[in-house]
Amino acid sequence: MKRLARTHTPNLRAACALVLPLVLFALAACRGDGEDPMLSRLRRTEPDPEATPTSERIEELESDVARYRDEVEQRFRDTRNLVSAHRMLGMRYLEAGMYGPALDQFREAIDLQSDNPTLYYYAGVAAGHYAGGALEPETSEERLEIAERSYLRALELRPDYTRASYGLAILYAYELERFEEAREQIDAVLDAWPKDDRALAVSAYVYAGLDRIDEAIREYDRVIEHTTSESFRREAGEMQQRLRGER
Repeated sequence: MKRLARTHTPNLRAACALVLPLVLFALAACRGDGEDPMLSRLRRTEPDPEATPTSERIEELESDVARYRDEVEQRFRDTRNLVSAHRMLGMRYLEAGMYGPALDQFREAIDLQSDNPTLYYYAGVAAGHYAGGALEPETSEERLEIAERSYLRALELRPDYTRASYGLAILYAYELERFEEAREQIDAVLDAWPKDDRALAVSAYVYAGLDRIDEAIREYDRVIEHTTSESFRREAGEMQQRLRGER
């Protein structure tokens, strides 16, 4: 930042220029009363934001805003609609078990909206399933890495995103056998969903993978207690018996 110290009181425009790097993209930037908000934002994209625009340049920017406002707004709406279209098509592909095309659609959406954690979550789901259909181990590993990165990015954007933690726990436990990391993720899930029978079953599986058999058996007790599915209750009981036989 240039000229941190001044010997005179800066005018309003100069003050805005000084604080602009700290509030980049803020909607409430300093501007003169009555100035068009789009013009104000456009001026902040000038090559030298600290320089005072000439009156001719201001007139030129005002003319650009007037000429292109409708086109810019329409393109923004079109892009937002395109994100929704990619997301919806990706969901349809997921429902149909077409995991490669689903992953492609979520990636297209991410290219347009890279800060949306939901898009990364579904990319992780698609990539994880897609890995199961790979013919070569190397291809499967690549797709599992995509799934892991997608889930982690979703959690980076939204740390309390329970579904992403659940997806990552499944990935670590059942696909990668990284049980310590799976334990961390499934604990986060159970903090939010303490009676979820599926999460409890994953937790039991993780305990078994860590050779903490007694804890796994107790977790299956919780599955049996909370599930509303008779088949799931029966499967949990069978897993308990198998673990007791391995002690």
